[in-house]
Parts: sequence; structure tokens; C-alpha cells
Amino acid sequence: MSSVSRLVFDTSTLVGAVLKPRSTPALALTLAWEVADVIVSEETLDELHVVLSRSRLDAFREPAHRVAFFEHYRAMTVLVPDIDPVTACRDPKDDKFLALAVNGGAQALVSSDDDLLSMGSFGGVAILSPRRLLEALAAS
Repeated sequence: MSSVSRLVFDTSTLVGAVLKPRSTPALALTLAWEVADVIVSEETLDELHVVLSRSRLDAFREPAHRVAFFEHYRAMTVLVPDIDPVTACRDPKDDKFLALAVNGGAQALVSSDDDLLSMGSFGGVAILSPRRLLEALAAS
């Protein structure tokens, strides 16, 4: 991946980053902010907010920390309006990330979700695990 200007992170990767601040997903997000714009849509932000508000996550990270992560994430991202829908993933709930990546001109979608990772790419956008993103950025 020679040139990266825009990246999308899916909810599974972001939850990994917030629950384990020294994890590969957290490192990938931190590096992404240094080299590219991380883009979001209202729909992807809404999903992240709902997931991070789940009480079952209390055992792993206190709610105040998850709220602070969400607010920081929202402040550090670029909102892409007017997303044309996409129907392509075997899990329809993941189509919003594909739509954002294609509509937002992303070079990669970073995911920890097998439904997305199994696609490899979509519409010219690479679909990478957090580890693969770190490797690709280190090689460029």
C-alpha cells in the first residue's frame, strides 16, 4: 500500500481498540491517525455509539472510558455525508462499511470481522486486518 490518505475502521476493530489500549487494533488506529484521514458516516458512528454503550462491556472497560474513546474518535475522524448504499457483504450489517469506503474514497477498510475480511477487497478498496494494515504501512 504505497499511498494512504483515507481509511475506514469497522466497529469490531474499534471495540478491540477501546477494550485493549495496547492491542494491535489500538496500534493500527493510532498509526492511521498519523498517516491518513479516518473517515466515518453517521451510520457507522451510530453503530459504534450503540455498541460501546452496552452494559456487558462494563466488565472489560468502565463506561466513562468508552464514552471518552467515542468522543475522541468522533473528533479525530472526517464525516462523509451522502453515502450511496451498497449490498455486497454476506452480513448485510457490514454493508455500511463497504459503502463508506467506496463513497469516501478510502484505500482500505480495516476490519476484525471475518465477513468483511473474507472479501479481500471491494470496489478497489483493500479490506485488511489491523495487523495487515500495520504491515502495509511499515512497508511503505
